[in-house]
Amino acid sequence: MDLPFAFDAYAERAPAPSGLRALLLVVRGDRYAVRLERVRVVLSQPVITRLPDAAGALLGVTNVRGEVVPVVDTGAVLGVGPLRVAATAAVVDTARGPLALAGGDDPSSVVLDEAVGESDLPLGLVRHRTGDGVATLLDLDALAAVITGAAG
Repeated sequence: MDLPFAFDAYAERAPAPSGLRALLLVVRGDRYAVRLERVRVVLSQPVITRLPDAAGALLGVTNVRGEVVPVVDTGAVLGVGPLRVAATAAVVDTARGPLALAGGDDPSSVVLDEAVGESDLPLGLVRHRTGDGVATLLDLDALAAVITGAAG
């Protein structure tokens, strides 16, 4: 008998989460969610090269495995106030290419429970319950369109 399979019969199986898996970003005290399948990587203390004459919410660019990726001040673009420091950046895939969302606190993986209503943010889709609160699911493609429209 193969040893790993012998233990499988005794292993207790946890039920798979039934909600949408997301990365939870806390920006200036507000909670935002990004679909986990759209997240490439989360950078800690990203090195950001500032661009002269960059549009308001565009902090600059960063290098992600040899690819130049624009870094967005998530607080500024969402209207909750600019970030003082970009402690982290979540690199996400959008219809217009990769984009790094600067954040203050460490992001975490969550399972979004049922929707509790539509978001009042132009860049938010729906508000969902999480284990310990409510988070707004972001429309990454709309966010990228705002940034690219502002930048060019």
